[in-house]
Amino acid sequence: MTRKNPLLALLPVLTALVTVLSTPAQAAAPQVYEAQVNGVRTELRLVVEGSVLSGQMTESGIVLDLRGTAQGPVLQGQVHQPGGAALMRFDGRIDGPRLAMTLHHAALPQPAQVTFQRVGTAAPADAAPSTAPRGAAVDGQLVGRWHQQSMINSSGGAGGFASFTTQRTLELAADGQVRQWVRSVGGGSQWSHRSDAELEFSGRWAVQGQQLWVQPQGQPAFVDAGRAVLVDGRLVIYRGGKRLIWQR
Repeated sequence: MTRKNPLLALLPVLTALVTVLSTPAQAAAPQVYEAQVNGVRTELRLVVEGSVLSGQMTESGIVLDLRGTAQGPVLQGQVHQPGGAALMRFDGRIDGPRLAMTLHHAALPQPAQVTFQRVGTAAPADAAPSTAPRGAAVDGQLVGRWHQQSMINSSGGAGGFASFTTQRTLELAADGQVRQWVRSVGGGSQWSHRSDAELEFSGRWAVQGQQLWVQPQGQPAFVDAGRAVLVDGRLVIYRGGKRLIWQR
């Protein structure tokens, strides 16, 4: 009678166990969301592992880090500059393919609310673009190049003081074409950022009454871009409870 060595009988089990233990755990795949605010695209890449939330926010060439917690669909955390210091805090809630996020910063008069859509999912029906109303046309008073600048500062802390300045140029052409460029500069105690002007939006524009309508390049219809009025030679656009002031 042949006797088997008990160690040889365990070899397949031991081999499988070693293979499992030596294989590195795969990192959770990021969920990618995007939002368009006044023609500017913002991308979020979120990774949730247990209750730990991490990720990145990218807009106009600037990449910021997200760190926080996730309790089911409820998110909380902070947005950090490349140097590590916190710029602002955020809270959000995931509802299916949508992510409603609120950004809180001392430099903002009120929290900024942005609704993101998960990439690869259809936008809800109520977000479908509208058709420009009959009679909308180019307004010669608005033709030209307009400039708008915004600045966000951090209050300091362990990472020191930091600031971002973003300048946008909006060109409303007489032939109905619209283009918008953005450039930014920022820095802190241990880092700096500067970008050349980048085209972030192009398409067509028209006005009916005081409503500004734009048709993004490649899109089939116009969307309402807000109420546009001239005040002391400046172009003021009211949209979503906010006011953007442009100067020639």
